[in-house]
Amino acid sequence: YQHYQQGRNNNNNSKGKGDAYQILDPSFAKSGGVASSELSTGAILSRMTLGGLVNGMAGIENGVVDTITCIPLKCVGNENMDEKTKKNDTVKYMEEVIGTAAGLKLMDVVRMARGFHRSVGAR
Repeated sequence: YQHYQQGRNNNNNSKGKGDAYQILDPSFAKSGGVASSELSTGAILSRMTLGGLVNGMAGIENGVVDTITCIPLKCVGNENMDEKTKKNDTVKYMEEVIGTAAGLKLMDVVRMARGFHRSVGAR
């Protein structure tokens, strides 16, 4: 959520990009291209997807995984690839180090986000 707020408040040069880190899923109401909500922090956290949490923890603008499916963005949209190649590429990208996430591998960020997502869901 902090990354989301920083993206909204400090990203004046990217007009219309309220969700710069791709944290919120597309079902959140958007007005004028900027994600906005009157919901409390807890309400927002409880609606976040695993992919959104991963993107928030990674802290990279535009995210590292698809918000809905949690598949690395480098693997999304390659319709010409067969399933075996997609799976191998996904495994390869999960091994990449995310410098803005304390140097953790993407798979470790996903693991941490999954634990946090379960905790929020168990409230």
